[in-house]
Amino acid sequence: AKSPPVVHEPVHVRIWKRIDRYAGPDGCWIWTGRVDSISRKPIIYYKGDTHYSVRRLIWEIINGPIPKSTGICTSCQNLICCNPKHMFTLKIAFAFERAKQLNRPSMENLLIKSMMVML
Repeated sequence: AKSPPVVHEPVHVRIWKRIDRYAGPDGCWIWTGRVDSISRKPIIYYKGDTHYSVRRLIWEIINGPIPKSTGICTSCQNLICCNPKHMFTLKIAFAFERAKQLNRPSMENLLIKSMMVML
């Protein structure tokens, strides 16, 4: 007998199931799913085995496409916060500068660390 086909939930359903919104509409909504091993930011597997930024997907679901060379930042500085009220877009160049000001690792350092993990 054939087994029934695997039905995958739409990505937006999978995302919302993994967000703990206990802090209310203005608090940090905590991602309870996977995080990137280097950046520690929320990720979800989507379109096969490729992982995507949860924040980018949330932004696109709510606001539409993100312009090229633009990243998603949060006003709360919580790496696993997924509250759309805390999100804003920022040109990548400014995001790197902001990360420096917040004493976060530079993208260059994250890439080096990522390459070392692969060795």
